[in-house]
Amino acid sequence: MSISANKIKELEKIVNVTAENHNIIGGLGSAVADILGENYLVVMKGIGIKNVFAERGKNDELLKKYIMSLKCIIEVDREVIKKKEAFGKVFRT
Repeated sequence: MSISANKIKELEKIVNVTAENHNIIGGLGSAVADILGENYLVVMKGIGIKNVFAERGKNDELLKKYIMSLKCIIEVDREVIKKKEAFGKVFRT
């Protein structure tokens, strides 16, 4: 997958949360963090499976277990917004 550094730089102005339904190491979040980290002082959070072998099961149950449900993602978004506001990094468009 190709990632557009220019597009990611544009996204720095909004909430920086990535969510992926697999191990976060070496995934999309890592690529986004690399690009943003080289260009900006940003608050960012990656949501995904944290360096464990995931279990099998029903999708809804797994999303809750690994803190990846929509509710969890919204909570993480809010945390990042609060941190960005504390650092003066939220830009409203």
